[in-house]
Amino acid sequence: MKPFWKELSKFFDEKAAVHERRSNDKLYLPFAISVEDLRRQILDRLPEGSEAPSVSWLKLNFSPANVYNTTAKNYTGQYNVGFAVQQRLVRVQHLDSHYCAVLFLMLKEFACQMREYSTFQCMDDKAIVPLGEPGHPVSTGVRAHHGGLIGGCMKVVALDHDFHVGGIIPSVCFMNDIPENPKDSFYNGHLYVTVKDKVFQAPSPLRHSTESVSLMRQCYSDDDVNLRTPVLIRYTDGGPDHRTTYKSVKICALMEFIALDLDMIVCARTAPCGSYANPAERTMSLLNLALQNVALERTAMSPNCEMQIKSVNSLKSLRNLASKNQRIKEEYTQAVGVTLNILKERFKRLSWKGESVCVQEAASQEEMNALVEILKVLDENIQSDSNLSNLQSKAVDAFLESHSRSRQYIFQIKKCLADNCGYCVLNPPRLPDEVFHGLHFVPDPTKDENGQYKGFKDLYGTETNDMDRSSLKGKSGESSERDKKFKAVLVGTKVTGFVICTERGKRRVIYASRKLNRMEERAVERVQEKLLYICGSPLFPGGQYQDIILCRQNIDCSSPIETQYYAGATQIFDAVCFHCGDSDVSNSEEFRRLQEDFAIVRPICQACLHAGKQISTRNAKKTQKMIYTHTLNPNK
Repeated sequence: MKPFWKELSKFFDEKAAVHERRSNDKLYLPFAISVEDLRRQILDRLPEGSEAPSVSWLKLNFSPANVYNTTAKNYTGQYNVGFAVQQRLVRVQHLDSHYCAVLFLMLKEFACQMREYSTFQCMDDKAIVPLGEPGHPVSTGVRAHHGGLIGGCMKVVALDHDFHVGGIIPSVCFMNDIPENPKDSFYNGHLYVTVKDKVFQAPSPLRHSTESVSLMRQCYSDDDVNLRTPVLIRYTDGGPDHRTTYKSVKICALMEFIALDLDMIVCARTAPCGSYANPAERTMSLLNLALQNVALERTAMSPNCEMQIKSVNSLKSLRNLASKNQRIKEEYTQAVGVTLNILKERFKRLSWKGESVCVQEAASQEEMNALVEILKVLDENIQSDSNLSNLQSKAVDAFLESHSRSRQYIFQIKKCLADNCGYCVLNPPRLPDEVFHGLHFVPDPTKDENGQYKGFKDLYGTETNDMDRSSLKGKSGESSERDKKFKAVLVGTKVTGFVICTERGKRRVIYASRKLNRMEERAVERVQEKLLYICGSPLFPGGQYQDIILCRQNIDCSSPIETQYYAGATQIFDAVCFHCGDSDVSNSEEFRRLQEDFAIVRPICQACLHAGKQISTRNAKKTQKMIYTHTLNPNK
């Protein structure tokens, strides 16, 4: 059998040489499915009829899994090969990960400096908990680390598939105890959980702000109105409900600022794909204890309502149906409410570092409308049912312009001492005068001449900007290897739709070599519903659709909308701003003039025009070319 052992050694040497060129010790694909598979691979490399050891003898020439076990003495250890279980520890690194880590350090230093006058909270939404239909319980998907207690003759079972429309969203608010030293732990505090229905209580900036105000008034207020401390610091993972660049998020922060009579509110977020840096993320493992070995289903509605939703297979279609029939919404909410109460009771039995988990009620529509009404302090004409993303109010815009500072990863509002500011005159700062005069915005991470980030004390109280963000430099202009591989598909004639980036809200084109079937369309819808896509990332990182349904990867959130979006070869989409993706495009006189001169004029929004961005044009019309020619050659 010498040829077999010799070929086996050669095989391992080849694999070792490949992995020596790797930048780390991580392996994403085992080189053999089993010992039998390894034996077969070696035999395929040898002449037919070659002798080979048995599977058992081959395995005993590997390294033992545990050298302290009694069975370890049976292994020869001739080959440093063993079995391992995949660990899901790999993290996607964004260009701004380091920048945001420095920003978080500065935020902690600011919190410790203002410790006596500050409240620090971390917020995050747990992954959607699946909810099955009546009689069809679906597993929560939480990997169990140990068995649950059951009767001796009982079994813990669930459906063997994960299709579901309904779901439950646990929202976490972790109220941190601010330590004296910023290097100390920020993981001590109280944990609050709000359990919501995915369908009719979907997370939104307004809902989060309403629930936050309610929590602050119940647990952190001396008069049931104002926050006990005049400064509120918030850290989130930057999902669409906490994106500090969104107008709706800024306005909601302003409403909290007014409702709690704050002197300052600071809303910071992690880098994209960096939710692991959020302290609230660590509490998710505690909630998993209440969800492991659990399968959930909603109770049944009336036969008539059950019949109507029987063919519903997406979140959008269920909401559309409920908008036409109020009874469906009422009965569905009641049916889900039973399961919500079960989860609430399970969460209440948990404790975080000796403190019981507190379960809060989800905000009602009336409470959210009441919070919007508070903006009438600044503008009496604001309606409670206004769309915050498109809210038009000169008074609110002027207040934010003079009292706030907005960056990509942090948004801050602070009271002023101006005599002509009506709000701050009627609601003067609550901080002592000497403390308020020393209160400044949290500075932006700024590099020195050596390329190292300066310390908090060197920057606090100075004017800074966020120009040291790595993402401002953008990606390399060269196409990724994957884009080169599928360049024949990434063209205007292969456009099948678009997906919205959860980071910046930009529309990114979806390509496929053929028309998508219903299953593939549902897969794309689930990606959008679960907010998984960010510019430059693959639409499907793995699985059967990875090489079938594609998005460009040589782009990032700063890249303009792809030209294929406007091509209209297969589908015609709504016009959006070429630079930022805003659907409220401008129809200015300059834009109309360019349409007369050029065959292609890309849409642009009013905000980008005011920011000085140019209107993108292509293909000057022949008449325009002739005018240019005559201008350059007047004698012709």
